[in-house]
Amino acid sequence: MSMTNAAAILQDQLKRVKFRMQILDLIEDRLREMKALAQRVAWHDLNQGEIDIIQKRVNELAGEITFLERLEAPDLIH
Repeated sequence: MSMTNAAAILQDQLKRVKFRMQILDLIEDRLREMKALAQRVAWHDLNQGEIDIIQKRVNELAGEITFLERLEAPDLIH
């Protein structure tokens, strides 16, 4: 394996790691929002309609997290 090829492979791996870190940041943001929503339910006397709205948002966030977890870095080798 030539140095140029090895460098290209390492560069590709670095890009994939950076991509995955961005995905993990997005997942972390959604988890923070879910936590805030759960705390709101726990700390406040909410009516059923408000709880239903929060539950819907939590379900949406869970779906987004599932989607993000399945994302793979795009093919970066040229």
